[in-house]
Amino acid sequence: MGHLLDAVAAGDDERVWFLCANDTYGENAYTSPRAIWGEVLDCINIANDEALGAISVCLLEHMLETDFAYFAAELSRELNAGNAKVAGCLSTCSKFGESLYPKNSPLFDQLKDKARSMTVSQPGR
Repeated sequence: MGHLLDAVAAGDDERVWFLCANDTYGENAYTSPRAIWGEVLDCINIANDEALGAISVCLLEHMLETDFAYFAAELSRELNAGNAKVAGCLSTCSKFGESLYPKNSPLFDQLKDKARSMTVSQPGR
C-alpha cells in the first residue's frame, strides 16, 4: 500500500480518485476497512479538498457502510480532538449499509452535524 498517501502528498488528485475508486483501497474499504484506516486517516490529514472528496465518497462512506460501530467511534474520537480535516471529509458522506440501520442512523446524523459545525467555523472553508 502507500500509493494513496504518496498521491495525496503529491497533490495528484486524478490519481487519488483512481486509487480510491479502482485500486486495492476501494476493495479494502469493503473487505478489510480496519486494515487501511491508519493510512486513510494519514491521507485525510494532509489532503486538499479534491482528495478529501475522493476519500469521503470512495472510502469513508464504504468503511462506515461495512463496520459502522468501529468507524463511528474512530470518527467521534477525531472530531472530539478537533480534527477539522476529518470533519471536512465526514461532512460530505452519505448513509449506506450499516449507517442506515435504525440503531446507527441517529449517531451518523449526530457525527455529521458535528462535522458540519466544525467545517463551517474553519477559516477559509
